[in-house]
This record gives sequence, C-alpha cells and structure tokens, in this order.
Amino acid sequence: VNVYDLSEAQISIPVSVGGGITNAAWSPDGEQIAFGMGVPPDYPVKIWEAASGEELVTLLGQEGMADHIKWSPSGDRILTTHEDNTVRIWNATTWEPLLTFTGHEDIVDHWLEGANWSPDGRQIVSVDDGGKVIVWDSDSGTEIVNFSEHLENATYAAWSPDGAFILSTGTNGEAMIW
Repeated sequence: VNVYDLSEAQISIPVSVGGGITNAAWSPDGEQIAFGMGVPPDYPVKIWEAASGEELVTLLGQEGMADHIKWSPSGDRILTTHEDNTVRIWNATTWEPLLTFTGHEDIVDHWLEGANWSPDGRQIVSVDDGGKVIVWDSDSGTEIVNFSEHLENATYAAWSPDGAFILSTGTNGEAMIW
C-alpha cells in the first residue's frame, strides 16, 4: 500500500503488510486507513495511521476475507463484509465487534457483494448477487426491509444523498431505485 502526496506527486508513506490486500478505506477525518488482507487463516482487517504508516490495530474474529470496508459517516464505526456472507460492524475507538448481520447466509453459490452506510449512519444497505437488497438498522442489527426484485446478480447498492432512496445495480443490465 502506498500513500501518495499529490502536491509533490510522490510516495508519502509506503506500507508493507506481507500479504494480499482485498480493499482499502479512509476514515472520514483522513487520519486512518483500513484494509482487508487475503491471508488465511485469520484474514485480518488492519487499521493504520495515515500520517505515519504505523499499524494501530488488527481486527480479528471474522470468517473469511473482508471484501468491503466502509467507515460510518461520523467515523465512530466500521462496516466490513465477508466471504461467509455476513456484514460486521466494529467500534472504531475500542475496535471491538458490535454487530453481525446474517441475512445473506442462505444464498447458495452466491456472494455478498457489498454494503453501504446511509448518509446519516442510521441504516446500512447490503446486496448479494442472488438478488437480495437488505436495509438494516445500524444500531440494533434489525432487518428493516428486504427487496428481492432483482432477477439475479445484484452487484452494488448506494444511498441517495438525502437518504430517501437506494440505487441497486446488477450484471443483468438492471438498475433499480428503491
């Protein structure tokens, strides 16, 4: 992983982790970087200080690689999605796991494709390539609504800036607004 200083067009901080990186995300304040590692058996999520490249913490306890990592809009929580088709929420101060969402575990031969925070951080939308789009309460883990109208291969879901709508897309050429 390299952090580039764009004003000087050079590497500012090289970060070497000794394994494959599955994704990366900045904290909202720009002070930390998170990334998942494709290194069995633990498949850790690492949190680094952006300014120095110092490793702050390793998040463990998930099953399989963290395919997606997103900080909450307020920066107090981190969302990760995993190969076991779960969504996990972590406290971004204590680094403890808070919640595990399991509404996608029944998809056979399909994958949880991703998840996103609502603009206010109160809800999460997750999507799988079996066609499910699920909205969750981010504090309780309660499933609010489950849209299953995609025929198949839902790949992405994002909130509108006001949080009133969700856009989901699929490899079958569909884009739906909920």
